[in-house]
Amino acid sequence: MLNSMALNLIFAALFVAGAVTSSAGTLIDVAFTTAPVTSKTGFAATGVSTNDFWNTFVFNSEGLTNLEFVDGTPSGAAMTLVGAGGEYVNGASDPMYASYLFSTRQFDMTVMVTNLSAGAYVVYVYGHGNSNNQNGIYELTVGSLNYAIEATTTNSGWLSSVWQEGVQYVVFTNVDVSAGQTITITAESDDGHIALLSGLQMVSDSLFSSSSPIVVSQSVSQTIPQGATATFSVAAAGATPLAYQWLFNDAVISSATNSSFTVSNAQAVNVGNYSVIITNVYGSATSTIAVLNVKAFISLIDVAFTTGSATSKTGFAATGMTTNDFWNTYGATAEDLPNLKFVNGTASGAGLAVGYSGQWFAVYNNGASDPMYATFFDELYGSVTLTDLFQTISLGSATNQMQFFKAVQP
Repeated sequence: MLNSMALNLIFAALFVAGAVTSSAGTLIDVAFTTAPVTSKTGFAATGVSTNDFWNTFVFNSEGLTNLEFVDGTPSGAAMTLVGAGGEYVNGASDPMYASYLFSTRQFDMTVMVTNLSAGAYVVYVYGHGNSNNQNGIYELTVGSLNYAIEATTTNSGWLSSVWQEGVQYVVFTNVDVSAGQTITITAESDDGHIALLSGLQMVSDSLFSSSSPIVVSQSVSQTIPQGATATFSVAAAGATPLAYQWLFNDAVISSATNSSFTVSNAQAVNVGNYSVIITNVYGSATSTIAVLNVKAFISLIDVAFTTGSATSKTGFAATGMTTNDFWNTYGATAEDLPNLKFVNGTASGAGLAVGYSGQWFAVYNNGASDPMYATFFDELYGSVTLTDLFQTISLGSATNQMQFFKAVQP
């Protein structure tokens, strides 16, 4: 079974590609609302087409006796809901997600789905209130089996139009339903928290039983520092088992037979094109090419201005190469630095000079946690000049807060 993080991409890609002709009969969509008919159609986190049918569960109704698949054909499954006290909106652009039913007096809401065909299912549950702390908390059970508790986010991002697991919805995978069993989904309330629910989708795992491989999440090109690590990975769907073979510039990489491939201590010889071929008994699929570029260390110089003889700062600031990046130190009473080092500790040949007007000079601390950014020089008139960095570069005058300077070679 494929992991839940990739399922939203996998299902959508399989449906769109038409890998399984009966796919429309594997998905049931439900929107919970006070409207007599939801205006929602098409995809949410998964779907078959832009015309996907969504069943409407109307607030205070007796339930739905024959849920329809996304192509409008009857599934035979039924649904009831207990505990809803009203409807509210959260401002989202999606008509299903924008509206949610909520509980009264901090009671739970319970959805029960009966008469499903026996098999394994993936269940998506959607819901979020109109503020960060009004997230949805959901528990799914089938008989005596509990599929844990999942929740949507309490951080920002829940109004995004890009569907993200754990943000606007949760996913329960490998939900096994025997003949006659009921799926029970509980929208939970706790101290100061209301139970809420916007929608759900139920997908049958039979979708993957007889299809050739499809790459639904491609590797991405990367540019990394020399000596760093790059990992390429794909998500694929299709009848199992799936076999993987990674290629470098179209040549087979020995022992690279997993869904991901890692290049460690990357050097110039590793620069090139990476792809993977996925195969099963029904056929094969090849990923798109992901390009690896390796950036030499000699592109970055870091300087910290401080009272100490050596700054404790290492690694990244707004930019950087690695967590061990070297930072040159310019002390308050130091002489000019004639040979700045690159972040890998090698000499750059560039020099740094700080000029003062002679009026007054002081060093302050602003309380920041970063040891470079926390200390700054304050001087009414002054300038910083870099020499022999292809040309002489002056950073100007009247720099009364020189917190740090970072130079990248052209």
